[in-house]
Amino acid sequence: MDFVMNFVRDWWQKPLLRRILLYQLLVLLLSAYFVLSRPVAWPLALTVLLLALPLGGLFGLAQAIFDRLLQAVAAGVQRRWPEVSAGFLLFFGYLIGYILLFAGMVAYPLGLLVERGGAVGATGQDFKLYSMNFVLLLALWSWLDFRRQWGEALLGWLHFWLIRIRRQETP
Repeated sequence: MDFVMNFVRDWWQKPLLRRILLYQLLVLLLSAYFVLSRPVAWPLALTVLLLALPLGGLFGLAQAIFDRLLQAVAAGVQRRWPEVSAGFLLFFGYLIGYILLFAGMVAYPLGLLVERGGAVGATGQDFKLYSMNFVLLLALWSWLDFRRQWGEALLGWLHFWLIRIRRQETP
């Protein structure tokens, strides 16, 4: 048991692996809530939950790469466009990117498994639509985190220049 706790603690200290574990947990909770609140057989529910773990990790890794890519694009966008236009564009970049990533990597495979696994009704389609609500919240969360990082950088830059101007004014 000590080995497992040390392994998880060591993983948690690395930012990329922390993100992968976080998204594994989020996708697992999302899938668990959906499967347990619908009329789904237990073997199918267990299969969905076991498949949600690697898909969540894969989504976390892809999301980390996409986030780095979008931050590089954002640096150029914020220099060229006004603040409001850049923020609007970046929010839709996050939203569309996460919809494509999550739909292709998590929602479609799990929805297909639920649909073909013998669930009652159109449960697979319901899972795909249900998971898009999660993507909207995820895109908003990432965008607000991005805006906070840029805001802190801007405040630091302003503080630096105000101190510099104040030093120049005093003899």
